[in-house]
Amino acid sequence: MSFRIVIVAPFILAGLVCTPMVNTQTEKMKCCDTVFIYSKGTSKQVTHTNALQRIVDEATRLFDQADNIYWRPLSQSDIDGFRERSCIEIIFANPREMVVRAIKESKTISKFLIPLDKSMCADYAHIIYGDPDYKTFNLLLNSEGCGRLQKIVEALYLTK
Repeated sequence: MSFRIVIVAPFILAGLVCTPMVNTQTEKMKCCDTVFIYSKGTSKQVTHTNALQRIVDEATRLFDQADNIYWRPLSQSDIDGFRERSCIEIIFANPREMVVRAIKESKTISKFLIPLDKSMCADYAHIIYGDPDYKTFNLLLNSEGCGRLQKIVEALYLTK
């Protein structure tokens, strides 16, 4: 078993534990992804494997189907602001090669941050990606919005 320490804002949180009995490399990679839910200035790490996988799958789907780029400069204070309000952040155990559909370009993605507050989620899902870090203009839009992701997160909070 291995542990990862992830430093997020002022918090130090222990990462997920990978089970040594994993059948495939893909399963092992997914097992070690880390998901944080931020809400009203607090953070919660998702440790339930099923919930973690549902969040990662939906965020990945939003990224894969993003149909536009939002040419908005992003700063560290913007990222901190999203974390203060409401968002999810996924840190991949192993960076993933993914295609940014809107520009038909392959990127090595290490993390996503998706704001969940109404102003950023109602009409479009805003997907901020790190390659490896969050950078200015690393912001995609998905015209479906992020209602599904919000429902997964809400269900997680209701069952805890």
